[in-house]
Amino acid sequence: MAKKSLLAVRAELVKRVGGMLAGEPGAAFVLGLVVGASYRFKNSDWGLLKRTGTSYLMAISGLHSGGCRLGFWYCWGAILRG
Repeated sequence: MAKKSLLAVRAELVKRVGGMLAGEPGAAFVLGLVVGASYRFKNSDWGLLKRTGTSYLMAISGLHSGGCRLGFWYCWGAILRG
């Protein structure tokens, strides 16, 4: 079994979830919250977050989910290595 980097796994997750949510109005927000993929936001999305004062929440949410993924990835690797 080939090892995948954490970034490759994240990219695959973005691709799969993004495909399931294609065309949905909140798809960028879901991807931003779940996997920290805020690069899919449009300028109007960032404008909405700034006007509502929630841009910080989106940024910190992506950071925390990324940290959790990293911790899980490390622990899973340790379990597999025995």
